[in-house]
Amino acid sequence: MRPWRGLQVKEVLAPAEHWLRRLPARTRLGAKLVLALLALLYLLNWSGYYLSLEPGGARRILVRSGLPFLRLLPGFDRVVVDTGYTAADLTSVTPPRLKLARNQHWGFWLYRPDGYHHWADQLAEALAVQPQVLLLWQLGQREPALSALHQGLASSDAASRRAASQVLSEPPLVDSTQALELVPQLLAALDDSDAPTRRLAAQALGALAAR
Repeated sequence: MRPWRGLQVKEVLAPAEHWLRRLPARTRLGAKLVLALLALLYLLNWSGYYLSLEPGGARRILVRSGLPFLRLLPGFDRVVVDTGYTAADLTSVTPPRLKLARNQHWGFWLYRPDGYHHWADQLAEALAVQPQVLLLWQLGQREPALSALHQGLASSDAASRRAASQVLSEPPLVDSTQALELVPQLLAALDDSDAPTRRLAAQALGALAAR
């Protein structure tokens, strides 16, 4: 969490005190209200973040400082975290992909009980099956990761079925006893209409059997 608790509106307004004293009494109250509102917006922006897709080039997925709807305030919109993911890692499903592209994943710098920032969950929501499952697994979110695999194996999209089968044949999933609950779906995938899915499902079953 960012150490913003010691920062008070009074301190933010301090540079304007001299200017306020020079205003006529009837306009002083209005000016104070405007400055207080501006200070509040700065405090909100200072404690916020949003996920952003870098334009052009590698199109990295970045975490930027401030809130997307307050980007006009100076001093914000800096890159705070390079997630290591790019547009190539995004899901092909339109709604979550567009949500990230439109800067609609935002929040405040607060840790989850698990010890990581909420933006990691928001990032996982926008990723394709393989990077999504691996990220959730690394975050300790075992049930959401397995749920994503169930959905991937049952997807009508062949690329999602391939990705789910492949991730089950590699560490760390192949080393987990929890992954064994997906064996029935992998067995069903041996009759999949997509040849790469059949091959990857067989590979995953072999890896799980050999663990």
